Amino acid sequence: MELKAVDKVEINIIIDNVADWIVEDTEFVQRAQDSKESKELKVPLMAEHSLCLLISIYRGNTKHDILLDAAENGISLDNNLNIMDLKLNQVQELIISHAHSDHTHGLPYVISKLNADAKVIAHPDVFLTGRTCVDRGQTIVNDCPSRDLILDHGNTIVDSRKPYLSDDEMFLVTGEIPRKTSFEKLEYESYVVRDGVREFDNILDDQAIVINIRDEGLLIISGCAHSGIINTVRYAQELTKISKVYSVIGGFHLPPKIKCDVTEKTIVAFKEINPKLIVPMHCTGIYAISRFIQEFGIQCNLSCVGSKFTF
Repeated sequence: MELKAVDKVEINIIIDNVADWIVEDTEFVQRAQDSKESKELKVPLMAEHSLCLLISIYRGNTKHDILLDAAENGISLDNNLNIMDLKLNQVQELIISHAHSDHTHGLPYVISKLNADAKVIAHPDVFLTGRTCVDRGQTIVNDCPSRDLILDHGNTIVDSRKPYLSDDEMFLVTGEIPRKTSFEKLEYESYVVRDGVREFDNILDDQAIVINIRDEGLLIISGCAHSGIINTVRYAQELTKISKVYSVIGGFHLPPKIKCDVTEKTIVAFKEINPKLIVPMHCTGIYAISRFIQEFGIQCNLSCVGSKFTF
């Protein structure tokens, strides 16, 4: 696929797991403040275990806004969008990274704020029902809201297992990601109903966004990387035929353990890829993030709600 180079990308972190007023700015990121117009915020930015990113892509005089995921609920979305002075009515595509509730249960709010001509890009498995996972002995329902919610608002759904290239060729969505590495395996109990039959859920709907930044290389944005973040990066390189990776940002979904073979092998692979910037967020896990900071130093930037990354 020919992914044309763009001049600049801005990523506003509307929802992520962490809120932090004192984490520092870097050359890549401007942090949120605890005040607005010199007045302390009466209601602070809200963090939750979910994800929503507003991504603005620039080429020449053209700006293309896309949204990755819809977080868990409309309360935190509405709060943070108002504080950040952001609106969703210019969003041209909503990309659903996968069906899980922490990425889709805010859809009723998000869809209500989109224009009807905005497209929704999703793998067809996103709208399967009976999706559950077992966490610490409890069964959690992970179904995405119905596709009727989207269609009734007038929006078009582009559901395909194959990669999606935007009409202006400014970004692509990977579609279904091949699982090739030996160490990135699904190791938790998860199920889905397909054609009336309950089966193990391989989360085939997992997908990521890829952007080609002029003279710098690929910017790869994942939701949870259930396919494996290294599988995701390598597939982006394969699709675009661009080997240079500028930055990888998003959830890496690494195991919540202090010492973990998967995390260590992921770090080794990242060292081979050698992106200029790594931003592990959302479901990466605090232990894995600490290992990335130890190994990559200033190559690794923290994410928190209200931050704006510029590439």
